Amino acid sequence: MLSLDAAISKFLDSQRDEDLKAVIAFGRPALLRVLNLFYRSRDKDVAPLTPSPAVQGYDAADAWGILVASVGREFLNEFLDWVETRGYLGRDPLLIVSMLKGVEDTRARDILIRYSGHRDSLLRYHAVAGLQWRDDADSIGVIERRVSDPDALVKLFARKGVARRDRERGRKLLTEMVGDTLVPPMIRKDAESYLNQMPTEGP
Repeated sequence: MLSLDAAISKFLDSQRDEDLKAVIAFGRPALLRVLNLFYRSRDKDVAPLTPSPAVQGYDAADAWGILVASVGREFLNEFLDWVETRGYLGRDPLLIVSMLKGVEDTRARDILIRYSGHRDSLLRYHAVAGLQWRDDADSIGVIERRVSDPDALVKLFARKGVARRDRERGRKLLTEMVGDTLVPPMIRKDAESYLNQMPTEGP
């Protein structure tokens, strides 16, 4: 049987689902080891990963992002406790906010709400994308506030969120984006594609 470190290295090199499951099977120790390794540059006393994976560069960054997000979602409360108590959520929120987009959890939702008005438009996008499918009043309130966001991508996902609940109003908002020449062409195309997929009848 592989050691935890060997399982982590194997996944980083392969990025296969079965290798990810093998890491997660170690339970909470896997979460702690992955987080300690990922944030090792700030915690110098963490022992290096042995054996060392062969993956490097952007591929390594992608693999680590997938690994942290996956074990974080698997052990969500422990993960959020760890990053919040150490201040990583405040100092380096992008990976954490982006991984919470599809998580059905009140604590995850509250973090997304917290970052939905952040000055960084990429953080706002991830937050709004994670809130636009939710039906609680707080999430809906965020979506309504972001309908006129200055960033076109954030605005697009907010308007998609409106369209989920109010098809007619959402169609009007998205049609407005399609006709707005100040909106980047790729985002206008996305809005148009979404409109074309919307049912033409019903609420």
